[in-house]
Amino acid sequence: MRPRLTRTQAAMLAGATFAMLGAGAARAAETTPPGFHNDVLPILQQHCGQCHTPGGVGYQAINLDLSDYHGVMSGSRQGQAVIPRQPEMSPLVKVLNFGQDKYPHMPPTAHELDKRDASTISAWIAAGAKDN
Repeated sequence: MRPRLTRTQAAMLAGATFAMLGAGAARAAETTPPGFHNDVLPILQQHCGQCHTPGGVGYQAINLDLSDYHGVMSGSRQGQAVIPRQPEMSPLVKVLNFGQDKYPHMPPTAHELDKRDASTISAWIAAGAKDN
């Protein structure tokens, strides 16, 4: 015969279970890598879209289209812009890191890309640069 729980015990058990599930969901949300369409593309549109779309100065200079996934993954005349799972080797990340003098600084204005935005792009690349 199984012991029966009182209403108070059952409520406490249910509350603890929901709390654990909620904490697990929060951890899952924290570890979910950024997606291209919801996280990366808006950053590229805001900071890169003026030049790196067909007809733009950046597109004409190196044939780099950052307006959609296919363009990002196609790279430019200079080669790949993104190397999946290797953000440190990806030219896109290198040009966004203003501390690397070997690469041009992008965006070319005096304003750096927000570190959070650069980290989002790096995390997306580290997770495999998927079309998600």
